[in-house]
Amino acid sequence: MRPTDKTQNTGKEVKDGACGTYIVTRHDATIQWIQSIIDEDAKVVPHLKDEDIKKMKEGDKVYGILPLHLIIRLLQKGVEYYGIVLPNVPPEKRGQELSLSQIREYGGKILNIKSIGWEEWR
Repeated sequence: MRPTDKTQNTGKEVKDGACGTYIVTRHDATIQWIQSIIDEDAKVVPHLKDEDIKKMKEGDKVYGILPLHLIIRLLQKGVEYYGIVLPNVPPEKRGQELSLSQIREYGGKILNIKSIGWEEWR
């Protein structure tokens, strides 16, 4: 079981609102893969909640796969968002738990999303 109130790399306690880097996923292999790349302590949360976003400040970092409305909120606060992309996942593997080697095999990438142009349709 992975902790949600400690940094994943060092196990140091994260004081409420003090963590500047978050990994948002419920997939263990994705957590391992991100940590192998970013080399910094991160608070791991399975889902990004409203209270998490309210605690974040400009310059904080979020790694994960999030819906657009949450990405927009983060970017508006000055939080850096890094989206996880798996461009080569075969259709039969979508929706399944992937291993660390499969994430690499399917071309896992981290993209720094700096802006999203949008306007409400109606």
